[in-house]
Amino acid sequence: MGTTKAALLAAFARNVTGFRRHHRLSQDQLAGACGLARATIVAIERGQHLPRVETLLALANALETTPARLLDDASAHTTITQILARLRAVLAGAAARDRRVLVRMLHALADLAVRT
Repeated sequence: MGTTKAALLAAFARNVTGFRRHHRLSQDQLAGACGLARATIVAIERGQHLPRVETLLALANALETTPARLLDDASAHTTITQILARLRAVLAGAAARDRRVLVRMLHALADLAVRT
């Protein structure tokens, strides 16, 4: 099953928005860091524009990630879905104190994953 242009645009839009928010950047700040117009960032985040390779590289650099991570469609990862389902089951059966510890650990892992 191939990836459609619409699916690629949607994944790219989600990822750019997510990384931008993670870095607490405004659309104007990201545009400035990439040498783009704010309207271009808006169009990308709305899933209306798939940029040229040069722009993709500039976005990845500004967001401290890779072009592959910006284009990746995490919703298509069945392994992640399965892991999350198992994790929900573990959390549901854990004591309140253990849940708090596990949630803190997951937040730390998520922060590491976003940085790499």
